[in-house]
Amino acid sequence: MKVTRVVCLCAAAALLMLTAACGADPSSSAGDDPAALPPPESISESASGGFEVDAESTGGAETILIDGASVGEGNLSFALTITDEIGSELNVTVHTDRSNIGEALTDLGIIAGEEGVYGLYVKTVNGISLDFSQENEYWAFYVNGEYTADGPYRTEISDGSAYAFRVQH
Repeated sequence: MKVTRVVCLCAAAALLMLTAACGADPSSSAGDDPAALPPPESISESASGGFEVDAESTGGAETILIDGASVGEGNLSFALTITDEIGSELNVTVHTDRSNIGEALTDLGIIAGEEGVYGLYVKTVNGISLDFSQENEYWAFYVNGEYTADGPYRTEISDGSAYAFRVQH
């Protein structure tokens, strides 16, 4: 009888711990994770091949892309690859009438950041926000596979060129 009581108490304690963990506040740790997705209520499907989100939940970016999507409208198009902090790649085709990468991606809500002395410091790409001062990571910009110190606002769209943002440590 005593053994049964101990087993029941242990089972009840384990069940209590499990239910407490299930009820944990998800925002307590997700807010510290730059890869955390925005809350579901802030996401809606976009007609342009991605998902639109409330800009406050993604650091200013308004679109979350899906792999293989074709987004935007316009006479110019270019390939964009986004590589996150674990190396997962997302490839999309962007259509625009803008002449430079930065304007095209900002207009579509794919990138967001802060104005600095060198132009826009991109802090958010496809809903993933990075802060170098806290995480020691930033969004590096590449043209045809080569890192460029010129940001997206100083890069004209060139036919046949491929552009990329990659998390840099």
